[in-house]
Amino acid sequence: MKIRHQGFTVIEVVVVVAVVLVLVTIIVARFGRVTESARNVVIHNFLRDCRTVYLRLSYGDAPGYTANTNVVRFKDYIAATTLGDAQAQIAGTILSVSVVPDTVFKDKRTTVTIDYQRNTYDGEVEAAFLEKVLW
Repeated sequence: MKIRHQGFTVIEVVVVVAVVLVLVTIIVARFGRVTESARNVVIHNFLRDCRTVYLRLSYGDAPGYTANTNVVRFKDYIAATTLGDAQAQIAGTILSVSVVPDTVFKDKRTTVTIDYQRNTYDGEVEAAFLEKVLW
C-alpha cells in the first residue's frame, strides 16, 4: 500500500496565489475609484462653499469686522470647514480664494478666482476648469 503524504502540490499553491492576486487587483482598482470620487466630491463641495461665501458677502451677511476689509475666512461662513485657513475676497462679481490647502486640487493650486457674472474659474469655463482640477 502506498502512503500518501499530507500537503499541497505545486499546482494547488499556484492556483491559490493566482486567485488571491486577482482578488487583490479587483479590490485595489475599486479603492482607487472610490478615492478619486471622494476627491472630486471635495472639489465640488469647495466650489459650492465658495458660492455660499460669495452670496453671503454679496447680500450683507458679513461679520462686523469686515467693515474695513473684504477678506474673510471660510470658517466664518461654512460650519465645520476642512479648508483650514482658506480666505475669500470679493470684488464685484469676482471671488478670489487664497490659502487653499494644496491637497484639494490635483494641480496643487492654492488660489482660485471665480467670476460669477461670467461663470468662469481662473478665466476658464467651468468644464475646462474642472477637467484640470478633478482627480
